[in-house]
Amino acid sequence: MRCLLILLLWVISSTHAYAQWVKLNPLEPFTRPWDIVFSASDGYLATDFGVYRSTNSGVTWTVPVGQGAMRVNCLLLEATRIFAGTAGVIVSADNASTWRQAGESLRNYTIQGLASLGSYLVAGGDGVFRSSNRGEFWTATPPSPPADYV
Repeated sequence: MRCLLILLLWVISSTHAYAQWVKLNPLEPFTRPWDIVFSASDGYLATDFGVYRSTNSGVTWTVPVGQGAMRVNCLLLEATRIFAGTAGVIVSADNASTWRQAGESLRNYTIQGLASLGSYLVAGGDGVFRSSNRGEFWTATPPSPPADYV
């Protein structure tokens, strides 16, 4: 009886420990996910071929119609808009169906990270940039000198 109880506990715990992650709806071949953000059940996935969208908590993923193939490095949800870091920053106000350049000043920079800081948007990659008007205009932020420099 004791061996049966130990065996039963091992089966229950091992099943629970290894059944937490499930690969859902594999993406197209050679598509690498770089970033993922969710708002309620809507999710957005940054990949080598654009932004995939899920409307069912990540069970399935689709590419919105009209989006060209582009590598997207990072995403940021800000109110009703989605910002994506790529060659510059692009923004969508219609759930990733259409995109436009968010300020022309970053078009020649690769953006690897996006963040919201109070009333500012911050983009990083080939430099650090800040926007105080929701991405319409970006200014370069000079790097701080090393601590032992001052």
